[in-house]
Amino acid sequence: MLCVDRNSGDEEAEKVVVKDGLLSLSKKYEDLPTPKHKCIPTEEAYGEFIGLAKFSRYGSIQLIKEMDRIMHKYDFKSYLVYAFEQLAKKGFPCHVLDIGDRMWNDNDNIEDIHRTRDIIFPKIKINEKNGGKSL
Repeated sequence: MLCVDRNSGDEEAEKVVVKDGLLSLSKKYEDLPTPKHKCIPTEEAYGEFIGLAKFSRYGSIQLIKEMDRIMHKYDFKSYLVYAFEQLAKKGFPCHVLDIGDRMWNDNDNIEDIHRTRDIIFPKIKINEKNGGKSL
C-alpha cells in the first residue's frame, strides 16, 4: 500500500496514477520521458507518493526482486516509484491510500529536515493530543 497525498502533484512531485484503488500507469506511459512519474500530466495524476509504503511479506519480496533487477541493469539513478511502476506493469496489485489532510514533508535536504522537526512534528503531536488521527 502506497500513501498518497491527493491534494499534491506539482511538476516535481512523485505523481501516481490510480485506477479502482490500485496503482496504475499513465495512458501514455511508454511515451513519457524519464523519470516517467514526474512527467505524468497533473490532470491524470491521482496525487503524490509521500515516501511511505507498507507491503505484505510477498509484496516486499516482489519489490526487492524488482529493485534488484533495476540495480543489475546499472540503473542507479532510478526512483523507488519506478520499481512500483514496473510492478504495476507486471500486474502486481498495489493499493493506494489517500492520506487526507494528514501532515507530511518531503525530506530531500537538511532544510527539509529542519522544517519537519520544527514545524511538522509539533503539529502532529498537537493533533494526536486532540484525538486526531495520524499515520
